[in-house]
Amino acid sequence: TPLLVTGAPGTTPPPALATLIPLAMSARPDLRAADLGLEAAGERAGLVRAELWQISALADVNGVTGDADQVGPGVTLELPLFDQRRGALARAGAEVQRAALRRAALRCSIVVELQQAWHSEAAARAELTDIQDSLVPASEREIAAAERLVASGEEGEETLLSARQRGLEVRSSAAAATARLRQARAALTHGVGRRLES
Repeated sequence: TPLLVTGAPGTTPPPALATLIPLAMSARPDLRAADLGLEAAGERAGLVRAELWQISALADVNGVTGDADQVGPGVTLELPLFDQRRGALARAGAEVQRAALRRAALRCSIVVELQQAWHSEAAARAELTDIQDSLVPASEREIAAAERLVASGEEGEETLLSARQRGLEVRSSAAAATARLRQARAALTHGVGRRLES
């Protein structure tokens, strides 16, 4: 039987890293969540500023006009009047800054994750290619030579069995390299946040 591992991952290498990073920045759901968190923090900060002066309508309770349904303009203020909610403003500003830093840290970690996954995928692909291009054909030639020697009577069956054992070891190495390549491609796909085009 041939020693080539069937069902190996595609032979097409992934796109360049410079192409994958912008894709990840637009496709990663965790980065989108960080963007939404930053927007929400900014909106909360704006609401805190807007709450400093709340314009409202106050009912005419002094009864000057005699009209019970009269409504006039007014201002509601929180006491103390001169505090101007500095604590709430500072907290809202800190939340915006924290959300912005969290987003920046996530962008950096995505780039690092993509770089590691891309290099791991390239290394696993090179290892599998080396096994399939050099070790597998050499093992097949060794088995064929051992079969000829055993058929001619020059060598015993143990020579053929040893050659077949080494062939199985090569097949096992190819299967392990295939598994590493699949894991690396899965990590790269996860890092991008979407399926990679072939």
